[in-house]
Amino acid sequence: MYAEHLPPESATATAVRNAADELPDGQRAAGPRADPGAAAWSQAEMLLAALVDELRGLRHDYASVNSDKPGRPPDPVPRPGTVRKRRPMTVAQAAQLDPRLRGRPA
Repeated sequence: MYAEHLPPESATATAVRNAADELPDGQRAAGPRADPGAAAWSQAEMLLAALVDELRGLRHDYASVNSDKPGRPPDPVPRPGTVRKRRPMTVAQAAQLDPRLRGRPA
């Protein structure tokens, strides 16, 4: 196969993957392999997403310091293959991170 040494996010590898997912009647197979948007990201794209996340975080920090009502932190850029759900931290989890929140020994 010609595309085996190409990165998975390349246009050629995506086209070969999509052609392999075609059904005999010309229909496309469903699933993550058939969706070019679900393909893996290159290292440059991952670094760019990390840079955007850092910039958004810095803007949020700056706005929070200079405001009476800080807003919710920005969501990270969604990356393929990851599902991130925001869940509030429990008191027990916060106590594990901050020793000041732990109960004092009796």
